[in-house]
Formats: sequence, structure tokens, C-alpha cells
Amino acid sequence: LTIVTAAWFLIVLTVQPWVASERALVGFASEGVSEIGKGLLTGAVFLWAAAMAAPRFRMMIPPTYGLYLTYMLLAVPAAVYSGSGSAFLLAVRLGMVLAIPALLWPWLTGNAEAFLRVHRRAHTVLAAVVLGGLLLGGSAAWEFGIPFGAGGRLQGVVPPMSAVRVGEVGAILAGLGLIAVVFGRIRPTFGLAGTLVGFGLIFLSHTRTAAGALIAGLVVASLSVARSRQGRWALTGVFLLLLVGTVFVNPLRSWVLREQSPEQFATLTGRWAAWESLVQKKLTPDEVVFGHGLGAKTITLEPNTLAQPWLEIQREKPIDNGWLSVFWEGGVVGVVLISLALGAAFVFAWRAPTPYVRAACVFLLVLVLVASLLETGLSDTSSLTLHVLVASGAAYADRVAARSRRATADRGT
Repeated sequence: LTIVTAAWFLIVLTVQPWVASERALVGFASEGVSEIGKGLLTGAVFLWAAAMAAPRFRMMIPPTYGLYLTYMLLAVPAAVYSGSGSAFLLAVRLGMVLAIPALLWPWLTGNAEAFLRVHRRAHTVLAAVVLGGLLLGGSAAWEFGIPFGAGGRLQGVVPPMSAVRVGEVGAILAGLGLIAVVFGRIRPTFGLAGTLVGFGLIFLSHTRTAAGALIAGLVVASLSVARSRQGRWALTGVFLLLLVGTVFVNPLRSWVLREQSPEQFATLTGRWAAWESLVQKKLTPDEVVFGHGLGAKTITLEPNTLAQPWLEIQREKPIDNGWLSVFWEGGVVGVVLISLALGAAFVFAWRAPTPYVRAACVFLLVLVLVASLLETGLSDTSSLTLHVLVASGAAYADRVAARSRRATADRGT
């Protein structure tokens, strides 16, 4: 399992930016070189997983994986037809990432909880790397070199990691850590320490999306196991946490505003203008059905969406919405396939026989849904996609294991 953990950590590492920012200590010079490096590393892990599985193995593909695979199979010919080499590489990389958990099925999901444990450990390592960068990187650990007291945001320096990604790592670490402690899957000392580190990363990175996703994920995860004793404890804990938060309304309000002007906050830091521009774009029938291909995640703002002068600073804006991005990249077909994939993942997660697996998987999926409202990544190899694959794989494995146990019991009687 240690070797498999290392392999999955490398896959988690491939969804980091890898492009050296102005203040990062290391990183590739351009996005193109970064994508080639990620593809090579993903290919190496894929070949290693295939070698471990050969010559005989039992590959089981959860429905969510199958739907993502269908999406990938449509994206490859679309990339070839459009002549986009980058879109082709992104599609192939997504296919390899989908295949790796299936190839490692006996190790990752033979025990349904193993996949969740591996995912939590990978994010523990990422959190340690971010904290190491904070200690060694000095001002480079803060976005634009602005310290936290002046509204700065913690970012990763080795490897380069945006403040948003740092907050997401914190949310995963805190959420999975709390659930593992409640269900006795980890020692309270280690679990609570990891949870505190997760909260610290969210706080220092000023990531509002991660904070909201963490709270929503814990609430829905607690509801999914409300009939169990641990679920009632979890609901009580979340309630008390929110109650304590009311005492610190003013500091929390200041943290949420993040030194932004009312116009910036109202337009979600320009996101609303990008979404309005995308809706106003005149698209061909082919673009409506099949999209623009993987990798197309930015849009040029239309003139009538630039009512705020500060938006002129950056006319080319990222879409920063998972569902609009899926439509832009994969069209209506992509939206339908990804919606079905997430729907199937939720069904299996909510009906997982083991309460711990159910709570952890539901937490991951709710976090993805909340984050997808303000982030892209549902339609390609991203951290959000990895969370979906982990949740759907673990929930599916838990159901398969329960069926196997029932079959064994029936034969015994």
C-alpha cells in the first residue's frame, strides 16, 4: 500500500500548476512545457500500474469511470478533427488517469477505505510541502509578496501552487481528517492535528470557496449518516462550530471580504463578467453540441460587461465555473456526460453500506459540487476530477465488498 500511496501522490502532484510564477522558487517556464511534463509523469505511473496488474488482473470500472471514459473517447476524435495537439494530449492524459485506479483495483479498492486513506495521505504530504515553503520561502510564500496582515494569501512555492489550491488541500485534509476521527479510523491526536493544519491552510490562503465547500461537505456528510451515533455527533459538532462562528462575525466578515472593493466582491472578482460574456457569445451548432475542445478555459470579455474599470486590467478572464467550462470545452454532450457521472457517483456514495465510507465519499462529492461553482476542472485532469474518482471508486468498492460478504454468508448457511 505504501508504493500505491506514492503512485497516487504523483498523480495528485500532476494536477498542480507546475508553471513558475513570478515569486515561485521552482517551476517550468511555460504552460506548454508544464503539460508535457505532467503527461510524461502520468504516463510513467500508468505504465507502472499496468506492469503491477499484468499479466492477469480483474479490472472493475465504476459507472462514473465509464461515463468519464465515454467523455474522453469523444474528446480524442474532436481534438484530432480540430487539429489541436494540446487538446489531444489532455484527452489522453485524462484517459490514463481514469485507467490507473482501475489497474490498481486490488490494492486501492479491494479494501474500500484504502482509497480514501491514500487520498488523505497524499494531501497530508501536500500540506507539509506548503508549510515547508512557508518556513523556507519567506515572502515568496505569499501571493504577490503581500504579507497576510496586509491581505496577502498563502501559496505554494515548491511546487508552485495557487492560493485557491492551497485552500482546497486544507479543506480535504480537514474534512477527511474529522470524518476519520469521528469514525475511529485514525488516532484522534493525528487526526485533529491534520484538521487544525487544514483549517490553518484555508485561513492563511484566504480561500472562501474552500471554507464554504468544507462546511457544506461536512453538513451533508453528517446528514448521510444521521441515523448512526457518529453521524449525530458530527451534526452536533458542526452545529456548535457554526454557533461559535457567530461570535466572530466581524473578523469573519473582514476575512471574507479580503480587502476587496464592493464592486469586486459583488462580481466575484470578475467571474460574473466572464460568465456573462460566455452566455452572450454567438456559437455555431457544432460548438453548442461538442464545444471548443479540452483546454479552452478562458474567454475575452465583451465590451458591455466592462462596467467596472478595474476589469479592463484583465480582459482575458478564466471562466472559473465548472459547468460553464464543461459546456465551453465539451458542449451539451459534455455537460450531459459529466452530470450523469456525478449523479452516479452520488447515488453510489449515498448508498455505500459502510457509514465511514458513505460520509467520506459524500463529503468529497459535495466539496466538488460547491467548488465547481467558482472553479474549473470537472472536464479534464484536475484536483476536482480526482476527488470524484476517489469518491466513486471507494463507494463502488464498498458496495461490491458488501455483496461479496453477503454471498459468502449465504453459502455458509
